Amino acid sequence: MDLKLLGALGDITEEQLRSLHTSLWNWNSCAACSSRANAPCEISCPTRRAGQLGPFNNFYKTTTSRHLSEFTSSNELALRGHEDLIEVIRYLKERPNVPRQQLTADFFSDRAKREGSREQPNVHDQDRAFDLAARILIMLNCSTELNQVEALLEEGPRLVTWAKGNSLAKFIAATFPTTDHPSLNDPNQRSKANTLKLGLQARRLTKIAGLTFRPTDNLADHLRLDPKEGTIEIFHHTRALKEFLIATQQDHSTPTMNPYLPRNLALEVIDTIQKILFPLGSPSEPLLRTLIVKHAFDPDCLRLVDPAPYRLPHENDIPYHHFGSRLMDLAHELEHPTPRGVMDKWLERRSGARYVMFATLAGVGVAVLLGFLALGVSIFQAWVSWRAWRDEVGMAGSR
Repeated sequence: MDLKLLGALGDITEEQLRSLHTSLWNWNSCAACSSRANAPCEISCPTRRAGQLGPFNNFYKTTTSRHLSEFTSSNELALRGHEDLIEVIRYLKERPNVPRQQLTADFFSDRAKREGSREQPNVHDQDRAFDLAARILIMLNCSTELNQVEALLEEGPRLVTWAKGNSLAKFIAATFPTTDHPSLNDPNQRSKANTLKLGLQARRLTKIAGLTFRPTDNLADHLRLDPKEGTIEIFHHTRALKEFLIATQQDHSTPTMNPYLPRNLALEVIDTIQKILFPLGSPSEPLLRTLIVKHAFDPDCLRLVDPAPYRLPHENDIPYHHFGSRLMDLAHELEHPTPRGVMDKWLERRSGARYVMFATLAGVGVAVLLGFLALGVSIFQAWVSWRAWRDEVGMAGSR
C-alpha cells in the first residue's frame, strides 16, 4: 500500500536530503556537486560534510515517519511530501519575527494562489505541518494549544506550547530564558569558575553522584537532570549545531543568514559536552566513546578542532546564560546526591545529615563486629585454659 495515500510523507531520497541541508544551512555547493559531474568536489564545498550528518538525517527520518496528514472533505493535504515540508522549513526560517498564525495563513494562501487552487488544507493540519517544520528546524518538541493531545501521541511528553500570537523568535526566547550565575560567568571569579567546571566532568558525576547519561533529540532537554532516575539527558546533535553556526557567521567569506537561534545557545550545548562533561583527553572521554557506540550519540561530539571554523573571534570563552542553571543543578547533585538505594532512602528519611548517620552506623557496626571477635577470642582462651586444667587434673589422678 502506498503510504502517501494514508497521508504519510514516505521515504526521503538523497536529492531531497541535499535540498534539506541547503534549506537549513544555506549550503552553496561547488560546480562539480551542482552539475553532478565526476569531477572531485572542492575542498571548501559544504557537501563534503554531508557524511557527518548521519545522526541528524536519522532524526529527520524518524520524526517525519510518525507524521500523518489529516484528510478532510477537500482532500488537500498540508504536507504532500518532503518537498512541501522543506518549503515550510525554509519559509519559517526566513521569517523568524512573524507571528505564527499569520505565518501559517500566509504560507498556505500563497501556495494555493501559486498552484491555482481554491481549496486549502484544514487549519488543524496546517498547524501540524508548522509544528513538524519547527521540530526539524530547531529540534524542539512544540505544538499549538489546540494540538497538544495529538502532539503528545506523536512526540511524547515535554512539549512546549508555541502560541499562535508569538513569532518563532519570541517562542525561542521564552523557551530558553537567560540567567546569570556569577560562580560560572563572572570574569573576576575565573579561577572559581574553572574549578567548578572541572568538577563537573562526566566521570565524577557517574562515580560520586551515580548518574547516567542518555541521548535526547529535544534541544530543550539538554542537561535535564532527573534526580529520581539518576539520569542526565544530553542533546548530542553537535554536527547540526555547528552547521547552523557556520551558516550564521557574519563575515564575507561564507554565506550568511539571520540566526533563528541565539548563537550562544548553540555554543553552550557544544561546550558543555566537549569542554565540561567530556573534555577530550580526560578520563571522561572513554565514557563518551561508549555512549557513541552503545547509545547512538553523534560521533561529532568527539570532533574538536582548534581553531573551530564555526566560532567568531570573541566566542572562544562563552558565558553560560542558557544552561547555567542546569550546570549548577549538577554541581548541587554532586555535593548532595539524591538517595536512590534502599539504605540511602532509609537514612534520608531519618536525618538531613545522612552521611554523618551512615558513618555513625558504620562505626557502631565495626565496634559490634570487633566486640564479637573479642568475645570469640576470650571464649577460645577460656576453653584452652579449661582443657589445660582438665588434662593437668587427669594426670595428677593417674599418679
